[in-house]
Amino acid sequence: DSYVADEVDALGHSYDEGVETQAPTCTEPGVKTFTCGTCGDTYTEEIAALGHSYTAVESDGYMVYTCHCGHSYSEKLTPDLSYVKVSALSDDSYVITLTSGGKYYALSHKNNTISVVQVTVSNNQITSEITEDLVWTYSSNKLSYVSGGRTYYLYAQPASGWFAWFSAPTLTISTSNSTTVSLSSNKLKMSSYYLTYSNNSVSLNWSGTTAALFAETEN
Repeated sequence: DSYVADEVDALGHSYDEGVETQAPTCTEPGVKTFTCGTCGDTYTEEIAALGHSYTAVESDGYMVYTCHCGHSYSEKLTPDLSYVKVSALSDDSYVITLTSGGKYYALSHKNNTISVVQVTVSNNQITSEITEDLVWTYSSNKLSYVSGGRTYYLYAQPASGWFAWFSAPTLTISTSNSTTVSLSSNKLKMSSYYLTYSNNSVSLNWSGTTAALFAETEN
């Protein structure tokens, strides 16, 4: 005859502090294994991936980032540009502005049409954002820009009709003809006319508002 009495509680597992059984990499997690000292039972926990640790080196206009694991990528360096008011034209890039009511308006060539965009100026420097459609290149006495692999010129298209002799030409953009431009008394001059701004549009006239030039400079 027999019976069971005075039951003794199970001891429970007693796990160690764990051992790294698979090392993590930059992109893959590792594994840590814990073992019970009493019965040998085990369980695992994931070790987070380390993530890349890059070293940056400048090379030929690019910043090259390389990780100790061999992974690398590069980024083209973009110069920190500013636009400062100048009083002469030279082979350079410019933002052309006109003033009206104490405000500055930059000449834009967005979508191959001419318009104006308001900009802010402080201490003879444009402080608002300058986008590509506000930048003109001056070369060989002509103002132009490149779009889709083609060069477009700021052009004064002659007036036509019976009153052509008395009418101002139309300000437009052309791929083949370009008008020589100059700076006269701080006014941008095309042929015998000046760049003007009124009624939210730009045009050409015998006299015009001050056309300030802001040259592109690298900081």
